[in-house]
Amino acid sequence: MNKFVKGALVYLPAGATLYDFDDEGVVEKYKTMLKPTNVLFIGDNKAGVGALYDVLYEGSRWSVRKGDAYPTRRE
Repeated sequence: MNKFVKGALVYLPAGATLYDFDDEGVVEKYKTMLKPTNVLFIGDNKAGVGALYDVLYEGSRWSVRKGDAYPTRRE
């Protein structure tokens, strides 16, 4: 499992699913990535779900499974 620092770029492969939770921790909406993309890591899941990271995508906070988040390559 990867560890990231706040503000790091994180690679998400095609097929990774982003989740948006309501205040009670229930999934309100979700989005499946159609193509690989980089997102900004903002911390562990705010809803307290241990297997998720919070990321910034298209200006909104989303949660993604830790197994779907990879470090970006340094060239």
